[in-house]
Amino acid sequence: ICDMRLLLLLLLVGLLSTNASAQYSESISSDRPGMSYSATTVGARALQFQLGGQFRQVSMSQGFGSGFIGGNFNGAVRIGVLERFELGFSATYESLKRERASNFNDPLNNLQWSINLRGNVLKSNGQTPNIGLLAEVIFPDKETERYTDYIYQHFKLLIEQPLEKRIRLVSNIGMVRTSVPVFQYTLNLNVDVSPIATIFVEHFGQYMQMYNQYSSPWLTEPAKEKFYLIRTNGGFAIRPLPDFQIDVEAGYGTWALAPSDQQEWYVGLGLSWRARFKKKEKKQE
Repeated sequence: ICDMRLLLLLLLVGLLSTNASAQYSESISSDRPGMSYSATTVGARALQFQLGGQFRQVSMSQGFGSGFIGGNFNGAVRIGVLERFELGFSATYESLKRERASNFNDPLNNLQWSINLRGNVLKSNGQTPNIGLLAEVIFPDKETERYTDYIYQHFKLLIEQPLEKRIRLVSNIGMVRTSVPVFQYTLNLNVDVSPIATIFVEHFGQYMQMYNQYSSPWLTEPAKEKFYLIRTNGGFAIRPLPDFQIDVEAGYGTWALAPSDQQEWYVGLGLSWRARFKKKEKKQE
């Protein structure tokens, strides 16, 4: 499932993340809300839970019915192995229903999960950026035909650049290894409006090229198709307690893939909670 290049990258993440400087912060640092990953790890002996749900509506320009309506629920667990190295697990369940009757099965349910390693390579000093690496393996729904063909490998460079005292720009650049390479990027601007509240605006993009070999009323022969996904979203997060966060987000996206383009909008709500286990001190005799 995982080729040698993935294993080497996972090893590199670990080797570059063994510096002992502390990553644990006074306030929780979550990947939520938005689609970007933080360059900061949770810290040694820390456990963090991130849960959320979205309501989605997808409209299509032609074919496959008029669109979908439904939602998803996602959860993640981040485990601090070292101060600058962590292990993570996540899962997403999505259920979409067609807005009008069609010849396709209805509803569409999907469950996928992943395992990832994240390391902080460079810690910010207030002016230099936080830089991290993420390596992830994504597993499809167990009912998926040709299951092993849809096990994806995901690599990302994570950058968090302080712009002002309360303003940060988080950027992710990466690739998902499938039958064809899929390139992704994220730009996320965070502003702390108070010690416990943050607002953000984010732009996400995904692009790939593939040869479409499926016959359809719109395609007369295999063709090289360009696929892109663009999403813009924003929201806010509130931390009533140092280890607890509540977030709200909303966004709009555009997909383009022959034979049908589609647009989507979504709203979401989530929470994050962190626990840290103190290191046992040796008893003095």
